[in-house]
Amino acid sequence: MKTSKLIFELRKIFPKKSGYIHDFSGLQVSKFKKNTNSIVLCLDFDNDVLDRIKNKKIDLVITHHPLIFGSKEKVLNNDEVKKKFVEKIEKLKIPVYSIHTNFDCSKNGMNDTIAEILNLKKVSILNDNKMVRGGYLPYEMEIKQFARYVKDKLKIPYVFLINSGKKKVRKIALCGGAGANFFMLAKKQKYDIFCSGDAVHHIRHNIVCYKYNYLEIPHEIEKIFIFKMEKILKKIDTKLNIICIDNQKIPELL
Repeated sequence: MKTSKLIFELRKIFPKKSGYIHDFSGLQVSKFKKNTNSIVLCLDFDNDVLDRIKNKKIDLVITHHPLIFGSKEKVLNNDEVKKKFVEKIEKLKIPVYSIHTNFDCSKNGMNDTIAEILNLKKVSILNDNKMVRGGYLPYEMEIKQFARYVKDKLKIPYVFLINSGKKKVRKIALCGGAGANFFMLAKKQKYDIFCSGDAVHHIRHNIVCYKYNYLEIPHEIEKIFIFKMEKILKKIDTKLNIICIDNQKIPELL
């Protein structure tokens, strides 16, 4: 299909304005081709993904995380590895397009999809924070039972639990990716527990001090993007050839 039509449809579903102002979604490298028939989907575009596709006819790569997070000139001047990688991509003339926080925040995007997988009911946005979702479990659970429930539903090898609040939970707030700093928003709205990723030490310590519950899930869970986007693209045009590459290995607990 015409690339201009494809990008127009994607921007309708995930408007750039629905994401964060400081974000760097959009075209990352190279120029769009006139027509797009073959698309690669991945969470992060790196040398591993490039090695898998460099001998294939690829019209477009769509990632969740931006390949260049910041001013292109500034990033490439300060990151020699990234600069060489971008030069390889440009030589191969592969356009890379990213849909980041505009995917996370939008309806049926990252956080709505996680809520759906967890079977949350009455899902809503918390206090106009378009990144955070809240909802209700089908039934009340003991907090450790809930931790196992999330682990099983999201098919992840581990979760980290801070068990400092209520012993039973049903009202759940969540934010995929690095959203741990939103825990206070969930606490103020009387959610029983907040689920997110990448909680650094001082945030974990604050959660304990506030006697609240927190469940950390791996940031790599955002590979949900790949399979959600595949469905969306097929709705836009069933003839698109879509290659999904999940090369994100969640670190092992030893």
